[in-house]
Amino acid sequence: MDINNLPQSILNEREFVAARDEQDVELRRSDILRVKKELNNLFPFRPLIFCLSENSIGSLCGYVVFLEGAWPALMLNSHIDRELLKGLIESYGPTHLWTPDRFVQEFVAQGYEPIYSAYGYSLLQVPNMMPVNLHKDLALLLSTSGSTGSPKLIRTTYRNIICNAVSIAEYLEIKETDRPITILPMSYSYGLSVLNSHLLKGATVLVTNRSIVEDDFWDFFNLKRATSISGVPYTYEILLKLKFFDFQLPSLKVLTQSGASLSEELSELYALKCRDKGWKFYKMYGQSEGTSRLCYMPYKEIFGRYGSVGKAIPGGEILLMDEEGQEINGPEKIGELVYRGGNVTMGYAEKREDLALGDVW
Repeated sequence: MDINNLPQSILNEREFVAARDEQDVELRRSDILRVKKELNNLFPFRPLIFCLSENSIGSLCGYVVFLEGAWPALMLNSHIDRELLKGLIESYGPTHLWTPDRFVQEFVAQGYEPIYSAYGYSLLQVPNMMPVNLHKDLALLLSTSGSTGSPKLIRTTYRNIICNAVSIAEYLEIKETDRPITILPMSYSYGLSVLNSHLLKGATVLVTNRSIVEDDFWDFFNLKRATSISGVPYTYEILLKLKFFDFQLPSLKVLTQSGASLSEELSELYALKCRDKGWKFYKMYGQSEGTSRLCYMPYKEIFGRYGSVGKAIPGGEILLMDEEGQEINGPEKIGELVYRGGNVTMGYAEKREDLALGDVW
């Protein structure tokens, strides 16, 4: 990967269908750019937007539009506890809220003003909004792992996102004919990285809010010929209980796992079963502080290495350091794992003033 010659946009340059849902609603590249142009006329200054996300066309559209517009957004689950949401709003002072239409009246009752709508989502102006001092490179805010209600956020740049997307697309060999299906939430860095890496290549994301335990999920999967599954360890535990390997999924090609450590027992089981099925199984390691995935185990090399995190993604570097900060090169030694790469984010924020900070790692 040439880190000095990265794409300027997360969207592929050609016209393509970026997403399709169960109702056969399509979101094309040109649709995203149209929404961006329409919103640009509504912002008197650079906004800070809170997105109540879910796996839907409207949520995906908002996320990509805000990235393309250089309008920093915080991705939150649409079902976030409203007291936690209130606390985050008080801490950071967003100027706008992107929300499913079904929640609009809830916020209108609190003084929010609807100013735009598209694809089942509405943009609301926050009462008494004031400009927030935002660093020029700030593109995205994510909750730290396991702390959805915490005011501590991760500050991510567009370059971080593109670096990570290019790396992932390279080692997974993503093509425009691939069709990932949404399983992970859009408020989660791993879920977003699946979107980013595929949109970069002009692939169509199959969007559904359904769970993998629902028959309708698998009906949609087969109807639209999904090609990949991305999940955390819990996903793969549930799939096993569903007797996943007995399913007829002729379009499936790739399974990826990250989010936490998958047991060596399950890693071995999936590696062997997927090999028998002709599927590629990638075990990975990542952190939101690194814009998602940092390491991966090539599907051909996992056998006998089921506990390994693998190697650094393209463009990244992994080091093992001792307590004195010196690199460890020998085998059978304990140290701290250190990652370097263009996907490492700028650091944390705990209040609105921190949104003006640059790289503080």
